[in-house]
Amino acid sequence: MAKLFIFGIGGTGSRVLKSLSMLLATGVDFGEYIDEIVPIIIDVDKSNEDLTRTIEILKNYEAVHSAVAANRANYKGFFQTKQTNLYPLNGNEYRLTIEDVQGKTFGQYIDYQTLTGAQKDLANLLFSGSQEDRGLHKPLLDMDMAIGFQGHPKLGCVVLNQFKGNRDFDTFAENFAPGDRIFIISSIHGGTGAAGFPLLLKNLRNANVPTPNSAHLNNALIGATTVLPYFQLKEGDIKSADFISKTKAALQYYLKNVNPSLNSMYYIGNSTNTHNYENNKGGINQKNEAHFIEFAAAMSVVDFANQDINSIALQGKRFMEFGVNNFTNAIDLSVLGEVSKKMIHKPLAQYHFFKMYLDNQLRKSINCQPWSNRGKIKITKDFINPKNGFYQILDTFNQRFDEWTREMADNDPKFVPFNKGAGLLHSISNISHKNSTLNYWKSNFVLFDDYLNAAERNIGDLSIEQKFIELFNEATSKLTKRINLTI
Repeated sequence: MAKLFIFGIGGTGSRVLKSLSMLLATGVDFGEYIDEIVPIIIDVDKSNEDLTRTIEILKNYEAVHSAVAANRANYKGFFQTKQTNLYPLNGNEYRLTIEDVQGKTFGQYIDYQTLTGAQKDLANLLFSGSQEDRGLHKPLLDMDMAIGFQGHPKLGCVVLNQFKGNRDFDTFAENFAPGDRIFIISSIHGGTGAAGFPLLLKNLRNANVPTPNSAHLNNALIGATTVLPYFQLKEGDIKSADFISKTKAALQYYLKNVNPSLNSMYYIGNSTNTHNYENNKGGINQKNEAHFIEFAAAMSVVDFANQDINSIALQGKRFMEFGVNNFTNAIDLSVLGEVSKKMIHKPLAQYHFFKMYLDNQLRKSINCQPWSNRGKIKITKDFINPKNGFYQILDTFNQRFDEWTREMADNDPKFVPFNKGAGLLHSISNISHKNSTLNYWKSNFVLFDDYLNAAERNIGDLSIEQKFIELFNEATSKLTKRINLTI
């Protein structure tokens, strides 16, 4: 089995990684070729709130997986995919460090003050554009790089061209083995992602000694998602009116200089019915709402992981776009394509049922139902006590899951996979119920407890954390069969 190294570049890269973590929590299957993912974030804006939220989610996912899958080689279900943090140093988790940028302007980074003659003239020509800062116009040379490149890929092209010899890049390369794969996530219309993607790809395909495992990197299977414009910005420093022109220029460059080096390329974006975000340059104020486009981009990672290496060789290079069937007011699971439905429909429904039970029924049934107080390992109220580290980590993750689904439902276009306020068995949006007896079940959790009790009889020798999750893996699987989810 092999690892999939996933580079999330810039703010969009972090947000897609967040959506991917949510999908993996539901038990979405990475298939038979990948058994471990290694997320690596590239973003100079260390205080970016999108980055901060993603790192918290990655850490909590890893903690839950470690408890649930320990000593279970063939475990399938919620949080099944192993995740590894290459950079465990506190404050730098999952991040490939871009060196020598903190506390510097772009001019200081390139030693502008030491330039003379033609060199200085060239720097003035390339970086004489202006940005509005507190009502004043400042040259790009004076931009503070602590909050990223603020929509200017030409700055990113200079700063990010330091992978060769970068200690964190070498750590990645040391851990790369034959059979491993690489996936790159970036936006095409911003600064960090648009610049970082081609540079990273160049350094992978042209790696040489002394970069560790350089020959393996040269020949690796590499896929990428490039996210085209999918939102607008309110008036401010970064001009969303420039997104389309930037995208056209980048696509033209990618055609000859990027696409030939990839095995699979996924395109996704949305140009109509988009949301206007606050125009924040970065830092703690950059906290964009989760978006369906990021969710769909995360599915491209799963699709790439599931590709058979032999079929990739036969098909040659793959270039794909993402689309949905016609919808009126909101996207739900019914308008997704057949491949997408097969990938996410059942696991997403199962995790939704799991969360509904935890939110609405767990404290009523624990210590009262046989699934809780039967067997060698009993799941009592102590298990959900605030002092229980595992349950509190799971609960924190689920709060982020709620936030994620709520933000997508409030964004444009809306993604509404669940009927908020509906009874348990009617809470999946716009699905076909083949079983007419479903209507006789009230909006309570009697059936759910019955399935949990039945599952408990088949639980083997597991830890309490593993037993708890396994009960809900089994019960929610029965529930999805009960309502006959049609995909």
